[in-house]
Amino acid sequence: MSLGGMKIWNKDRTSWKFDATCTAPAILGYGYYNTVYYTTTLNLGIKIPEGSDYYLWLATHAAMDYLVERSQWTPRGVYYYTTRLDSNRNVLIDSHNEYGVFGHVSSNYYSLFTFPLPDKTGKGGLKFIHGNSFSTISDISKFSFLKWKGDIDLRSGWTPSSIDSSITPNNTIVFFYLDNETVTVHKDFDGVYRLYSSGLGEYYGVVKAKVIIFGDGGIKKSRAGVRVHNPKTKEIVFDSANEIMVSPKVITMVNKGLGEYTTVPGVARPMITPTQIGGEYYAGWFGSIGVNSNGTQIAPQRGRSYYVRASHGPHWLEIKEIPVMVLDAENYFNF
Repeated sequence: MSLGGMKIWNKDRTSWKFDATCTAPAILGYGYYNTVYYTTTLNLGIKIPEGSDYYLWLATHAAMDYLVERSQWTPRGVYYYTTRLDSNRNVLIDSHNEYGVFGHVSSNYYSLFTFPLPDKTGKGGLKFIHGNSFSTISDISKFSFLKWKGDIDLRSGWTPSSIDSSITPNNTIVFFYLDNETVTVHKDFDGVYRLYSSGLGEYYGVVKAKVIIFGDGGIKKSRAGVRVHNPKTKEIVFDSANEIMVSPKVITMVNKGLGEYTTVPGVARPMITPTQIGGEYYAGWFGSIGVNSNGTQIAPQRGRSYYVRASHGPHWLEIKEIPVMVLDAENYFNF
């Protein structure tokens, strides 16, 4: 059943629908933080506004931990991170099962998104209502704007700066659409995107990928379309000449096995920003569990992995309840 709404067309004839179910998050902050020792909690230093929910993406949300004794590596569980707000609504990152000198929170890339709650509306703009659901683009709205999108030949070692030198790992977030069940994309500690095989180890081939990059940038003005101003600041809040992040879905894969594909409700062609949601040890291989796609569904799959000859232990596989953000490629590309 149609919920009504308005279809917004882009110059390349792609489109997205603004209706009562639409959500449009804003990037509140992104970047990289260094390892913090002697604590299991990191204050990110970013406050979530009243009347907003949030989602925090981490490049490494979970990974396999190990102990080295007498030159032998032994797996000892998966360390992972959870997030919460303190009494002042500052975002806190809690480390679990991460061993070291009195605990620590390891360095990581992050992106923080805010979602205005339904009752937060401005004084002017657009509103679509269906039953108890409604969505707005108003004079107080904020968005995540698209910097670049396109098709690439993706190789291990790719960086977004190969498209534009001003795009760095610290000022953007990248989503990938692949339809290859055997390859998982991983954002490494140096900000480089690497490919890993579901059969373990780095993948050195080439895969076709559709890529979208969100980040800072000025708002482009259209000659015709939809535009919303903030009457107080006189700033343009929204202009339909700009593509935005629209209707992301956040799900977990905690009850799924490796390669067990599932459909994301409301998403026809899932785009993923790489993250690690678990860890594995298998016959000398230490690895993280990422998320990959067969083109229409997503599944937990082996991500970054490396072989340690001097290691021992039983097969250990653990997938944590890590939230994964998914976009629909059909909002950005023609198929």
